[in-house]
Amino acid sequence: MKEINNGSNGTVDKCLGFGGIGDCFIVMLKLLELKRPYIYTHIDVSENRLSSSIELLNKFNIPNKGVVVDDIRRWWHVNSHMFDKCFNVFARGRITIPPRPYHWQPCIDNGYGNPFCSWVDIDKEDKVVVQVASGGKRSYKEKPIVEYVTAHFKHDNIIWVGVDKEFTSDVGTNMVGSLTLSKVLDIVSKCKYFVGFPSVLFYYALWFKTECSLLTDHQGKDDLRIHEEWKKYITYDK
Repeated sequence: MKEINNGSNGTVDKCLGFGGIGDCFIVMLKLLELKRPYIYTHIDVSENRLSSSIELLNKFNIPNKGVVVDDIRRWWHVNSHMFDKCFNVFARGRITIPPRPYHWQPCIDNGYGNPFCSWVDIDKEDKVVVQVASGGKRSYKEKPIVEYVTAHFKHDNIIWVGVDKEFTSDVGTNMVGSLTLSKVLDIVSKCKYFVGFPSVLFYYALWFKTECSLLTDHQGKDDLRIHEEWKKYITYDK
């Protein structure tokens, strides 16, 4: 077990959550509605992914500690009782449809009440930020995301983001592999449109009332991270 510490001293409520970067963002929306002081522990099986979650939490000044574990469910069942508040990754705080194999509800919480960012007013640019995924079924080599975007948006308005440095494009602005997560999130918040997959970028775009084209995968419309108020900003595309 490896820990990444970014906490505070003194008597605080101990909070716990789990999962990838998108999961961390959903939990963070719940944390932002809590009264402080507290310290949040996020667990994940990937050190690299956990580091990105820590970057996200630090961006919003959430006192935190990251823990890399071998088995999230086993660790949760053994250790969660030592925390004052435990959070799942669902907008409503509970599963509201028949559970899918990829749904795991370790606890029930209150969900998050405010689905939109309320303290920043941004004048959005007429740009589309496109999530370039690499590897697996989301890969731009498997999904026709380049063809979709270039067919639906002005080429000069396209901003490509992601981590695959092999990606190239003759249209738009290619920023893939050159930005931190924090910088990518800043770009997402300022654009009028987003095209991508269920991820922290997608949820972040919705948080800023961005029109989103979601390229569905196994989650698709059953993504319980999505707040009901977000759905009016989503167009689903295969």
